[in-house]
Amino acid sequence: MTATRAPFIHRYRHEESENHCHRGVECLLLAEEEGFQNRELLTEASDAFLSAIQHYRQNTQAYVGIAYLLWRLGDNARALQYLEEGLRSQPSDPDVHALIRTISGYAPPSSRVTEEAPLASPPKANPASAAGDARIAEIQHKVLRIRQKIDDENTRLIRPTINPHEIELLQEQLAQWEATYHDILEDIDTLDTFHTRVMLTCELSVLQDRILDYHSALQCAEELMSLDDKIQAVSRAVKETHEAFEAGKPGLYDALLESYYEQCDALADALDDLESKNIPVRVLDSHYQQLVDRVESLALQQGEADA
Repeated sequence: MTATRAPFIHRYRHEESENHCHRGVECLLLAEEEGFQNRELLTEASDAFLSAIQHYRQNTQAYVGIAYLLWRLGDNARALQYLEEGLRSQPSDPDVHALIRTISGYAPPSSRVTEEAPLASPPKANPASAAGDARIAEIQHKVLRIRQKIDDENTRLIRPTINPHEIELLQEQLAQWEATYHDILEDIDTLDTFHTRVMLTCELSVLQDRILDYHSALQCAEELMSLDDKIQAVSRAVKETHEAFEAGKPGLYDALLESYYEQCDALADALDDLESKNIPVRVLDSHYQQLVDRVESLALQQGEADA
């Protein structure tokens, strides 16, 4: 029962999150048209975005919505805090990065909310200590070294393959990059200021992209290996049928031959499907051609026998 209910519950929470997020955006746009003077609309927008996050914590648009609202009200610190959470769920989200750049690039417009109904107050300055500056510089240096290492990496090796040794190398390098990513995130989490943490996390987006490259290559490799297993299985069956035919063993060879033709067609369609996803199926060409050759050889001998 649990196994069948879980996907439905997940889908329900995701849809509810989207509904709340859409309502938040509507209220935010209406509030902006009224110069952010309508506290009811602002409160409703805030509640809607927070409900969206509560229902589905990976909804980055909800983080962007509440962060935008806080920024327009002058609360940079809390805005960056929500954007930081958004980065943790979707490190490459362009809207999150765009708002971070906007907040960091220049001062936000002054809040036009009346004093009778303020939602947030601007953060007070809190200069970092000398020790804190040194810690930031140390982490910045680590981030720069990571980015340089990524730039120097041979990306031609990050490719789908069915070679077990190459797959093992991909898995090992992926594990190293993921460990590096989590280690530097732990260092960043020790910093006091939201702004610094968010900006350094943004600098790691290139590492997150590289990790995604490895995941994509391994996922494609898994699809290739799965299809290759099917090709090899049919090829072995054809070989066994061919050997049985040559040995003069009785069997329904015409029916088997027709079945092999149908399976070859299905495998060809599967190869085309993978190729349409830009997966390099050429690594399977030799095995598929070997299968086709065996089927054609069996058909030729069967035809000669019938003649």
